[in-house]
Amino acid sequence: MAKVFNYIMEIWKSITRYKGRYEISSLGRIRNNSGKLLKFFVEPKGHCGVPILYKGIRKKEWIHRLVAEEFLDNSENKPYVCHRDGNAKNNDVKNLYWGTSKENASDRKKHNTEIYGERNGRALLNIEKVKLSKLLYAKFGWDVCKISKLFNVSSSTISDIMHKRTWNFLN
Repeated sequence: MAKVFNYIMEIWKSITRYKGRYEISSLGRIRNNSGKLLKFFVEPKGHCGVPILYKGIRKKEWIHRLVAEEFLDNSENKPYVCHRDGNAKNNDVKNLYWGTSKENASDRKKHNTEIYGERNGRALLNIEKVKLSKLLYAKFGWDVCKISKLFNVSSSTISDIMHKRTWNFLN
């Protein structure tokens, strides 16, 4: 289903730290001072960013943070911008709020967007290999070194799995 924007209700504000060179909308769109909309990119976790050029320096800015900074009160100085619906691409001001690390983690759990296991971009194994590793270790007595060679990973990777320092959500 295509996303329909309510452009009538869209409010534009100057991005304070860029001193009138860029504006952000309440829907999460960004334009330069000549009115041209900037193209955004989506990073692997789903957050939308935009490259901003200011004083000759190109900087990556997160759209949800820019919207929150210009439209939401943060009198409690909370460090995180959270998405009410768990959709990191939905940068409508009504979907955002300032939160703590604990509130952000709670949201990720609630929306099933936690980054663990294969969702972790640094994961060396998938869930099937981890389960097989545990089986070989527990039922067949394979040692950590033998398992690590089988999957071409370090013995510390396998040791961390066996001692529940990683992949501890698996039984």
